Amino acid sequence: MSQSPQKSPNKWDEVLDLYEQGASDVEICKLLGITRSRFDRMYADSEAFANLIDHGRTIAHAWYMETLRKSFTKQGFNTALFNFAMKNMYGWKDKVETSQDGTGDISADQLRSEFSSLVKKLQEKDPELVRHLTTNAA
Repeated sequence: MSQSPQKSPNKWDEVLDLYEQGASDVEICKLLGITRSRFDRMYADSEAFANLIDHGRTIAHAWYMETLRKSFTKQGFNTALFNFAMKNMYGWKDKVETSQDGTGDISADQLRSEFSSLVKKLQEKDPELVRHLTTNAA
């Protein structure tokens, strides 16, 4: 097994170099000769290792953003592949339009909660109207 990165600053440079190429955590595991579960334990147990990995992840993310920025207008750039990769690696999501007119999907529990909140507000502003609505509702 390779040396622990906590004891080998030169290994830390190799980790950052790999992240600078857009590497993933799994590729870092390969470099270090450790399993993903060991990587996760080291990340949780060592502040220095966690800081190194957080910095590296930022560098890798920047690599992808720079690649997008520089390649976006080039003919042949595979935007679909790039989008797929970013969704999987960084949790990108397609934009979802929501309706503000109340026609969107909403559960009965959400409606009850919103209705109760509105009734309480209305009770403070116009108790007579609430009394009228509740006696005539049945």
